[in-house]
Amino acid sequence: MALDLKPLINPDSVAIIGASPNEAGHAGRCLANLERTGYPGRIYPVNPKYDSIGGHTCYASARDLPEQVDAAYLLVPARAVESALEDCLERGIRTVTICSAGYAELGEEGARRQQRLVERARERGVRLLGPNCIGVLNPVDTYVGCPTFNITYSYTPGSIALLSQSGGMAAALFNRAQGRSIGIRAMVSLGNEADIRLGELLDAFVADPQTQVIAVYVEQLRDAERFAAAAERARAAGKPVVLLKVGGSEAGRRTVLGHTGAMAGEQAVFSGMMHHLGVLEVATVDELLNAAYALSRLPLPAGPRLGALSPSGGECGYIADRASAHGLDMPLPTRQTLDELREKLKLALPGNPLDTTGQVIGDGELLSEVMRIFTADPNLDMVNLGIPTWGPYDSEALLPRIIEAVKNCDKPAVISAWTARDLTERAEELLRESGVCWFASSDDAMAALANLHRYAELARIPSAAPPAPVALPRPDTDELNEHAAKRLLAEGGVPVVAETLVVDADTALQAARRIGGPLVVKLVASGVTHKSELGLVRLLDTVEEAEAALADLARVAAKENLAVEGYLVAERLSGTEIILGAVRDDTFGPVLMVGAGGILAEHFADRVFLPCPAAPEQVRAAIERLAVHPVLAGARGRHHDVDALVDAAVALSRVFAGSPWMTEVDLNPVIVGLRGQGAAAVDAVIGLAPRD
Repeated sequence: MALDLKPLINPDSVAIIGASPNEAGHAGRCLANLERTGYPGRIYPVNPKYDSIGGHTCYASARDLPEQVDAAYLLVPARAVESALEDCLERGIRTVTICSAGYAELGEEGARRQQRLVERARERGVRLLGPNCIGVLNPVDTYVGCPTFNITYSYTPGSIALLSQSGGMAAALFNRAQGRSIGIRAMVSLGNEADIRLGELLDAFVADPQTQVIAVYVEQLRDAERFAAAAERARAAGKPVVLLKVGGSEAGRRTVLGHTGAMAGEQAVFSGMMHHLGVLEVATVDELLNAAYALSRLPLPAGPRLGALSPSGGECGYIADRASAHGLDMPLPTRQTLDELREKLKLALPGNPLDTTGQVIGDGELLSEVMRIFTADPNLDMVNLGIPTWGPYDSEALLPRIIEAVKNCDKPAVISAWTARDLTERAEELLRESGVCWFASSDDAMAALANLHRYAELARIPSAAPPAPVALPRPDTDELNEHAAKRLLAEGGVPVVAETLVVDADTALQAARRIGGPLVVKLVASGVTHKSELGLVRLLDTVEEAEAALADLARVAAKENLAVEGYLVAERLSGTEIILGAVRDDTFGPVLMVGAGGILAEHFADRVFLPCPAAPEQVRAAIERLAVHPVLAGARGRHHDVDALVDAAVALSRVFAGSPWMTEVDLNPVIVGLRGQGAAAVDAVIGLAPRD
């Protein structure tokens, strides 16, 4: 059933099941909040204990209501929820918010009771929010359907939708936004997501014409496929999604066959998928709100080049440091701009950041002219105007000019104004009334501008239809050695090194002589996945080294009591080592990994994740995010065959998507040669799912 936002966030009528005149409890607060905030719709308290509450006729049951109500809040103990819901279903109430706790969050029995509620609601076409949630707040339409007093009563409506699985964090986000005068379209607490889930709700707000930005607080993504589709639609619609996920510690990483699984921690995969979907992931509550605020007020910058000015030299230095920490560039303005500024600022040495010195504080005309010249410079993509802790006099004299400069700027421009109690209240009032984008510290301003740039980059990620999966037949074995894994992958189009598998050392020596140097010799043993860790790999410069190397491998095998299956002999490829891998994530399904390979793979977090199968454009964009990319792209004039690497990654993603019997694939390393030399996997591990 498609979600209709209207009865959920802006109902014309509300029934409060379990209503009470006692505001000390949740059952009394919902009605009190609706009345206190001036809800314009019709309110129907339901409780057989009372004839009326707060001047409203009180009904014994939802079945007795005089009309088919849009929304109902269930504020009764968990043991009474099922019966109360049946009453709502009989009366045809369109949406029911279950605030009561005691369901899936408590375990299997609670989950079963929760599922019964969903099944009954779906039979009657009724949508459920919760359980275990605090409901909805909608400042735009003056609807505060929320059974808690921990909500501010001073509302700033706006265009940002706040979606949170946590009720407490939903309230905290809303309150903090309101304290900063960040306008909110609506706040929705999802709770256990028994029926209405995050992806569906995100989709509904993407379609909502009054929503420009969506901020999300998530603990667990229960509907990844629906969420991904909604996020793609949000990006296409130009509606940024900003997300904060908690519980992403790497401490609980899985122990699996290959490097890929060990590197694919929950948070790493989640972050990779969010980037792929164009979702701006942030690390803190303030960053979430400030990024959403900036995105709701400012156009996207053309690049990361920041220009900053302030009458404080110390502030200029601080801004420069914080900008650098957030990955922003601060280039010099053009020569023409510098010349014009030198003419105006007799006591300053123009640069970026621009220290105007205190001469502008007594000269508003000079300040206006300097800001006009500086902000118009073509070398700048965005601008920050930093002011000290100004009291009422300087605020009245100078802030209007700064605000005017920001409004007239044709690129993203913000004001950072340090605040101090009993001093800057007038400055804050002027800034709030102006409608410009401002922050109470340079730290927040730099983080917000950096996130504005990050989202601009995300918005440019190419959208492309994924290629078709490639299905490979499962081999008739319970274990694949390296050679068998490579041969199988090659059938699916994955490039692998040409090699020979022989059964004994004498035959291996003959193969080595045919190949010549440089070459690689490996010992293949049953049950051994990572040969280098046991010293079973030899990199040889000349064929003359082969005989001694083979003898040494045999001694290692005997010492470790290995069941030798043979020897692999191959040409030694030269190039840069990359890891390609694929795993089946519990949330997102088949996922592709690309990263720095070889011995660096497990020691540096230089890796990106994409869904399987992945399109070439998306793989290329992901590779460009790697720290190793400059090496591939032509460091010191050595241009590597990135096209071949892209083709290899796409091929692996197609094979893994089409072969569900593979639990994991690990290609480490893939050797990427110079342009025209191709790329090939020189080691391969395939994990096999248990047979049915």
